[in-house]
Amino acid sequence: MLKKKLASFYFKTLIIIFFFILSCDFIYSNLSKNFYSFDFDDPQSRIYKNFRPNLKEIYISPVYGKTIFCTDNNGFRNNCTNSKEKKFDYLLIGNIFTEGAELPFEDTFVGQIKDNSSLKFANLGNRNLDMYGINRKLSDIIKNNHVEFKEVILFVGPRFFKKDSNSKNLIIQKKNQIDFKKFINKNFYILNKSYHWFLFQTNKTKIWAYSKNNHYTSNIDITSSFKHNLNNIFLELKQNDKKLSIVTYPYPYHFLYKDFNNEHIYYLEDFCKNKCNFFIDIYPEFYSKIKEENIWKFIEKIYLTYSVHFNKYGNQIIAETVIKNLR
Repeated sequence: MLKKKLASFYFKTLIIIFFFILSCDFIYSNLSKNFYSFDFDDPQSRIYKNFRPNLKEIYISPVYGKTIFCTDNNGFRNNCTNSKEKKFDYLLIGNIFTEGAELPFEDTFVGQIKDNSSLKFANLGNRNLDMYGINRKLSDIIKNNHVEFKEVILFVGPRFFKKDSNSKNLIIQKKNQIDFKKFINKNFYILNKSYHWFLFQTNKTKIWAYSKNNHYTSNIDITSSFKHNLNNIFLELKQNDKKLSIVTYPYPYHFLYKDFNNEHIYYLEDFCKNKCNFFIDIYPEFYSKIKEENIWKFIEKIYLTYSVHFNKYGNQIIAETVIKNLR
């Protein structure tokens, strides 16, 4: 009888401790996201999805903690110098990869390109940009004479080709799953980080970044909208005597599985034949560095843990490859 009471006491104590930690996590996470949220878009800007100018702020992500985020006078992410530069050789544009999520600017590929070249580069990356947004943003920059430039380097990854299921029930089911995951992600930082750590130790392929069901990679759909916006970008740049180059990059999926869909790479390469200054598929560059290395060790070497985003070394490979192709 005493043993049962003791066991019940320990069980209740563990439950109380668990919910106490969960409560602390919820309070900490919500304070963090309210005081250090990523909310830097400028609603007053004439440039689509542009950041507020002359920023020096900190945001906190659920897994990677604090990142400092600065912009120049144009609303472009930079290295926290008070720059009023209006003339650039290259505008580098894309989504969150070009923006440089979870990294200080100097560790991103744009920052490393700038540090290793005498040419002038601007980072127009924004996590909320798709091909329509890139088309609109570049058009706004040209029409408003926001800055002067000679060439645009467009960075295109698998996320640009996300394909939705045609099944309504499946969409609702996935949406509910995503909404629940987003709720946990946004409100329980410690739980989220612990969960990722546990999966990383037990079965890495259960983490979305490494899963074979990663829908950004396994379901490639080159839509008419994508083609239309990409062609518009080329035509508007050409009409204004500007050049276009395209760079595409891999996810961990491309190293872990052999049956990935590379249709978008062929499409972009074909598009660039008579239209781009240069086209780079960076996958072979990464693959050439694997040698005899264990594939998981290589992935840890070039990507942020639990993520499809590159770490400093992964960004370095991109920077070095782009610099070699500048002409």
